[in-house]
This record gives sequence, structure tokens and C-alpha cells, in this order.
Amino acid sequence: MEERKNSSERGVEPLLDSQEVAKFMGVDPESVKRRARTGEIPGIKLGRLWRSRASVLDSYVEETMLRRG
Repeated sequence: MEERKNSSERGVEPLLDSQEVAKFMGVDPESVKRRARTGEIPGIKLGRLWRSRASVLDSYVEETMLRRG
């Protein structure tokens, strides 16, 4: 019988919740939720929770910084 591997064992980057995203970005969790709802911050809504990958957020921050100069 094949053993099931969790996401970290498969090399899949875990999803961050809005609290973790807020800490990562240095903003309030409510701000994260609002910006995710409007599409400003990349993320996916799973049920009632917003989730994002750190690598996608890092790219978003880099692109935003480049646009703003």
C-alpha cells in the first residue's frame, strides 16, 4: 500500500492564512482580507478563509515596489 505524503514532503509550498500574510507583510489582518477581496493582494478563498503562498506574495511585493519606484 502506498504511503500518502503531506504537502511539505511532496515539495508543495503551504498556504498562509490571513494572520500569517499580515505578519509577513507587516499589515493588519483585516487589511489583508479587504485587499484580497478586491484582488489587490493575490490569494484564494477557501470556504470563509483567504489563503496565499509566500512566494506569490513576495513576487507581488517586488512588482509593487518596482511600479512605485
